[in-house]
Amino acid sequence: MEENSKGRTRRSTGRKPKTDPAVFRYGIKLTSEENGKFELLFEKSGMKQRARFIKSMIFGREMKVVRIDKAAMDYYIRLTNFYHQFQAIGNNYN
Repeated sequence: MEENSKGRTRRSTGRKPKTDPAVFRYGIKLTSEENGKFELLFEKSGMKQRARFIKSMIFGREMKVVRIDKAAMDYYIRLTNFYHQFQAIGNNYN
């Protein structure tokens, strides 16, 4: 808290400044073909923000793409249920 000329303490208000603000900005232009590839990669990444996606690609962080195949998931669920039915039959006979 700071003191003003009358000796009263003044509270600091407003937003606290960041220790390392991001102030450097870059702009690029893409052709329609390059933009299509970029959008495809961005969608596969699953990230919500394009800026963070670009940063991660530039600085070489490892990118993981996780795809959920609904057909494989459905197959897995049905196979699991089928296995549980066989298990229940085996338990009933014993």
